[in-house]
Amino acid sequence: MNGKRSNVDAWVRGAEFDMVIRPMRGLNFSASASYLDSKAKNVPVGAGFADFVLPNAPKFSSNVSARYEFDLGPGKASIFGSYARVGRRSTSAVDYAIENVPAYNKVDFRLGYELDRVSFAFNIRNLTNALIYNSGVPSETITGSVFNSVLAPRTFSGSISLRL
Repeated sequence: MNGKRSNVDAWVRGAEFDMVIRPMRGLNFSASASYLDSKAKNVPVGAGFADFVLPNAPKFSSNVSARYEFDLGPGKASIFGSYARVGRRSTSAVDYAIENVPAYNKVDFRLGYELDRVSFAFNIRNLTNALIYNSGVPSETITGSVFNSVLAPRTFSGSISLRL
């Protein structure tokens, strides 16, 4: 590498909120939200300098979930669902619009059953089959294209576990 390279000044301000409510035995609700205000100062771009948001720092994100566990026959059954929202993110130090990853919503669901030392689970991840971009990396081509990685589409899985 030729020339001198250094980090630029940056700052992050934000707030987080977390809450768990247990209104009755076996029922849990949780929620969280975050706000970030981030800035990288005097980033070299073109023939000058500019301020940009920090990479992979969404301004808003949130998550809510519910879990209900109850007696069923000789064991315990559970139902779980969650919803997550993650805001738009920049993927590089220079916040070019083409390199932004769009906001997304994700819903997951789980059914479970425990009997003595054996547990069974059935999961559905990304229930709505949303196209969720996980990251974007600028490609060093003449087209200025961006390589995006995506999270898995709707996925079904199951498991059986034995506690020894």
